[in-house]
Amino acid sequence: MAVRSELSEQKLGYIREFVNNKDPKEEYKLIQSIGTGTYGEVYKAIRLRTKEFAAVKIIKVDAKDDVRAILQEIQTLRECRHCNIVQFFGSYFRNNKLWICMEFCGGFSMQDIYTNIQRPIEENCIAFVSRETLRGIEYMHKAGKIHRDIKGANILLTTDGDVKIADFGVAAQITQTIQRRNSFIGTPYWMAPEVAAVERKGGYDEKCDVWALGITAIEYAELQPPLFDLHPMRALRILGMRSYKPPVLRNKSLWSQKFHNFLKASLTKSEKKRPTAQALLRHEFVNQPHLTRLLTLKLLETNRNPNITTTAAAANNNNRLSVHANNSTNQQKSHI
Repeated sequence: MAVRSELSEQKLGYIREFVNNKDPKEEYKLIQSIGTGTYGEVYKAIRLRTKEFAAVKIIKVDAKDDVRAILQEIQTLRECRHCNIVQFFGSYFRNNKLWICMEFCGGFSMQDIYTNIQRPIEENCIAFVSRETLRGIEYMHKAGKIHRDIKGANILLTTDGDVKIADFGVAAQITQTIQRRNSFIGTPYWMAPEVAAVERKGGYDEKCDVWALGITAIEYAELQPPLFDLHPMRALRILGMRSYKPPVLRNKSLWSQKFHNFLKASLTKSEKKRPTAQALLRHEFVNQPHLTRLLTLKLLETNRNPNITTTAAAANNNNRLSVHANNSTNQQKSHI
């Protein structure tokens, strides 16, 4: 068998211990590709037993990869259950390919939505999505996990308006083992300064996710993260500089002081002074009245009919988009 010629018996033992040894095609029917990344492809699929939709990520694993580390991370995922994290269904290994089967979120990612509607997300909706994301991040951090890649493309909405964090844990671990990481994981534009400067500073902790959440909130408001017009490596160098100053919203008058204060807190440059996810959940910006799923349901409706807005909303959005509308259509997506 091809697997035996490429992977040692020891690695095969780890695989048998941590993943389902059945043929995944007996349990999942792939329908269509919904995304391609550096380390694999993601498919919309049907769970044949329950007839529900699933998202299936298929990743080719080579003999040199640290299979044990990847599979141990998958074992951890099995135990993770939180309403703001995409549910893990199971994993399979077949013909040198790792299948990771997850809950399918039919409402698209936040990045998909703002790119489609061509205008910023309303502030109350940003507050609601940020709060729900923070709840998922808090859960991860209490479990000793770091996401490392919080961004609009990894924040998904279900058709019911629920907010879900995707690529939890396993994405970071797989990236780590395949890249043989000794520096950093993550997407440069959302990266915390201490992560960008890891080779100089020597490490980082879970608060890098809090920084990324703040950058993601700016992304929702401005249709792209700060520094997005720069080449990724140039952005990385800038982020790692001692002189780098945390970003702020470009048009301050369009947003509330609560939002500005929330960003100032989450984008505190010193990770020691930056609040934890748990502390940030107490911020007034994410504790306002009426932060409910009605906001994301309204957003999903707008996404279905992006050209239908009230006159007042259209005028307001046009003002906000004066700088960013053209850039957003060409926004590049990082690997899934």
